[in-house]
Amino acid sequence: MKPLKFLLLVLLALPAVVQAQLFFTTNNGAITITGYTGNPTTLNIPTTTNSYPVTSIGTNAFQYCSSLNSVTIPGSIITIGDWAFANCQNLTNVAMFNGVANIGNYAFMVCTNLTGITFPDSLTNLGFESFAICENLNSIAFGNGLTSIGDDAFSACTSLSNVSIPNSVTSIGGDAFSVCTSLTNAIIGSGVTNVLDNPFLNCQNLAAIAVDNNNPAFSSVDGALFNKSQTFLLEYPAGKTGNYQIPNSVTLIGGGCVRQLLWLDWRHDSEHRDKHYRRCVCQLLWPH
Repeated sequence: MKPLKFLLLVLLALPAVVQAQLFFTTNNGAITITGYTGNPTTLNIPTTTNSYPVTSIGTNAFQYCSSLNSVTIPGSIITIGDWAFANCQNLTNVAMFNGVANIGNYAFMVCTNLTGITFPDSLTNLGFESFAICENLNSIAFGNGLTSIGDDAFSACTSLSNVSIPNSVTSIGGDAFSVCTSLTNAIIGSGVTNVLDNPFLNCQNLAAIAVDNNNPAFSSVDGALFNKSQTFLLEYPAGKTGNYQIPNSVTLIGGGCVRQLLWLDWRHDSEHRDKHYRRCVCQLLWPH
């Protein structure tokens, strides 16, 4: 690895021109942006410098950059590192071009003024809490190459109203969209085969979780999320009110979906295996 260097960029802003230095390292003929000086408002990450491609934005590179309003991430970037833009609370616009494959843990966490994000088809992985607590995020457009959404990736995005998970996604992390209190519509695509704990926990306005009919692993019955054979009730939507009769086929209830029967496994608990509990009508205790 070559010594740390810096690149002087002219960052255009209105009404004045703002200058900032981008610091970087060079490793195996590729450049990683590692930090900056100055108070940039509009940031255009370069595709090359010193004749080398700029392929990654390093850990913490722009964390707490309170002046930053807009960033353009070119297709040369493959990886956006952990915490790279975390707590950039005045960031309102992120333009991300095809080429970006990995977004690290906490990468855009607490970007509270970010209102929308469009992911390129090249993106395959979203790290955990990558966009958590982006309170004004109201629009997400996933690309068609995404395969994994990490734990708490969009947790507490309280303005988000609609989530449609594309068919390319195979894994949804635990609490991935938890506490998205404005969420009213959620669709799980046909490719998802792994769902961790309660991806929509405490989404208090979500009355139904839909699943593509071609999904081989999961299904939706009366708005609740089940495995395909409907023996495992994974999640009950927090916005669905009234009484609920658990289907006779259910032998296992996942944590958080029904408060009274938290992690109840009738296969191993003979006390609750009888027909009375399997057919019980239980009043859900989600807060409304």
